[in-house]
Amino acid sequence: MVIMIKSKVLLEDCEVGMVLSEDLYNDSGLLLMKKGTILTPEKIKVLSRREVTEVPIEETRSN
Repeated sequence: MVIMIKSKVLLEDCEVGMVLSEDLYNDSGLLLMKKGTILTPEKIKVLSRREVTEVPIEETRSN
């Protein structure tokens, strides 16, 4: 059985290949990245430039 776990991860702890568990907006309500986006080095840099500190991440675990 695969379990989906949603958690908030500090941007500095994000790794390439992690997947967003929900849409990510800035403080003004502008959509930055959509749910399901796979983080790449470039996308992590964009979030850093936008001063994002936490990212909603989707993790899968097997029982």
